[in-house]
Formats: sequence, C-alpha cells, structure tokens
Amino acid sequence: MDQLYKAAMEDNVYIMEKEQLLLHVTPNKNTALHIATQFGNINTVQKILQMCPSLFTMANKKGETALHIAAREGHANIVKLLIKCAEMHDSNGAGAGTKQMIGARNVDKDTALHLAVKDCRGGGAEVVKLVAEADPGISYGGNRVGESPLYLAAERGDKEMVVVILNTCISPGHSGPRGRTALHAAVISDWQGQNALHIAVESNKKEAVDLILRNSSFNSIINGKDYNGNTPLHLLAILGYDHLRSVITDPRVDKRAYNLENLTALDIVLRTRPSTTPLAGELKKAGATVGLRKEFD
Repeated sequence: MDQLYKAAMEDNVYIMEKEQLLLHVTPNKNTALHIATQFGNINTVQKILQMCPSLFTMANKKGETALHIAAREGHANIVKLLIKCAEMHDSNGAGAGTKQMIGARNVDKDTALHLAVKDCRGGGAEVVKLVAEADPGISYGGNRVGESPLYLAAERGDKEMVVVILNTCISPGHSGPRGRTALHAAVISDWQGQNALHIAVESNKKEAVDLILRNSSFNSIINGKDYNGNTPLHLLAILGYDHLRSVITDPRVDKRAYNLENLTALDIVLRTRPSTTPLAGELKKAGATVGLRKEFD
C-alpha cells in the first residue's frame, strides 16, 4: 500500500505498469487514480486510465470519484482526461459513463460541479465549463445543505461562473439553503453594478428572467442600473433579444429610463437596427419612447 501511495504521489508511471497494484486501495478507499489526481500527476493519471479505465467511476470513503478531486483541486488537464475516458466508455457501449461520473455525488451530496464552484483552488471557471459541458442535461439540485452550483457561484459573486452555468446547463437549479435561491445571492453581489436580472437577460435565459419578474421580492432590481447606467431593458435592446418579452411588457419596467449616454432602450434599438424591426414595435407598443436628451446622428 505504501508503494501504491508513493508511486501515485511521485508520478512514477513505471510502478503503475503493475496492473495488480492499481486494484489496491488505501484505508480511505482511495485508488491509485484518486491519489495521482490529488497531486496533479497527469502522466500517472493517463497511464492508470489506459491500464484500468474503470477506476474513473470508483468512489472513496467520502464518496468522491477522481473527478470530484480534480474539480476541487482545479486540475483542468486531469478533468479533461477523465471526461475523455468517460466518453470513450460511452462510445464502447459499456454504459452511461459520462452521465454517471458527472452526476455522482459524494457524502455531502456534492457533484464535481459543486466542488469546482465552491472549493476550486485554481482555474475555477475553466473547470466549471469543462464539467458543465460534459453533460449539459444533468439536473443539478442542492447538496446536503441545499446549495446548487448556480447558487454557490452567485453567492461568491463570480459572474463568469454564473454565466457559464446558465449558458451551459439545461437544468442548473436555483436552490439555496434556508429557502434562499441563486437569485437572492445574486442580488447582493456586485458584478460591475449588474444585478440578477441583468445577468439573466445577458445570458439569454428566459426561465430565469421570468422567475425574477414573477417574484415580488425582486421588485427593487427590475430597473437597477449597471456602471454604464444600463437597466436590464437597455441590455435587452443592445443584444436584440425581443423574445424576452416579459421584460418588455412588464408594467414595472421603466421604458423611458436613460443610461449614461442619455439613451433610452428605444433609442438604442433605433440606432442599431431598422425602425421596422419587431423589437422597436414591441417597445413602442409597451409604451417606450424616443429620448429627448440626445440627437441622432
């Protein structure tokens, strides 16, 4: 056992060529793959996966697979290797390897994505993206204390992670502890002055937009301005997302708000698109007007 631990820790690929050694585990049920991953020894990880690929699904006493450890430690290169191994497992008809690995939960009910967000010791956003993209269809609920990966990213104020999760995961989950949601966490975060509704609009996530607008506790952020003076409606106009209709039609949304360039949302649309564009029509129908503070060129 000492030989196994020492070889995996020191990146000794030659000892790892002894296949029978790879089937041994430490008292904490760590395999050679767990140990090599912990120390970031990519050469050893690669050798182990070549010789005994089934180890990628094995969990230790804490319920952690090698992917949990790689995600927590921020070893993006090892995360890539593990995902590639799982995908090969899928293509060989040996079972749902990727789904099993990405969806695996440890004793705290954390998936690898949870750990990539909350504990990652480096390269967090890259690891989050790799894990999320490996199987976007995974449904991410809360861990033992009710935290979803999206909630954790919002709570730590990491806009990049929030956007990656929103843009990649089909069912990212909004849950948080004590009845809070990712939206509550996002409200107290400062992303260049942007609030949760800004991020939902910018990420083109209709479900998140509608969820915010349906919840009266978020009334105070509906017309919030970022550091450029843009409200969520301004962002919608800039990006041309006319399908986010609820932002346009909600009576609480200020259709005449100005940004720091003294432009309303309708001004922005008319400056960047033909006056006949459907978005211009939708804004006018909802009561938006051309601003009087700045002349058009």
